[in-house]
Amino acid sequence: MFVDLIFRKKRSRLDRFIYLEFKLGKKPTTLVNNMIDDLIKNNEIVKSHYKKTGLKRRSAWCIGFYRNFSKLTINRTNEELKNISSNDFSVLHDTLYICKCRGKVHADKCHKLGLVIIGSGN
Repeated sequence: MFVDLIFRKKRSRLDRFIYLEFKLGKKPTTLVNNMIDDLIKNNEIVKSHYKKTGLKRRSAWCIGFYRNFSKLTINRTNEELKNISSNDFSVLHDTLYICKCRGKVHADKCHKLGLVIIGSGN
């Protein structure tokens, strides 16, 4: 498995890394399932890597975007995210508007992306 971006905060321990994985999907339900699968795989790999090398990871975050805003899939996605939101995972689900409304009420014609962020670690 490859992680899209690995970095370390300035002045933090040399063995503490932050892993970022980016995802793109049409439907938010499929996107969330793929994000969870990646975080679980990542966590298993990190545990085995730590056993071999002693290098730790600080946290892993998966950031996903989608374009399908049907009410049914949004509701299913929110239910799925409620199920995984716990002490182990932090979750954010929101809409990003890509328009020039600047605080105005957005119209149906405004371009938008769905945003899901799932993270684990400290």
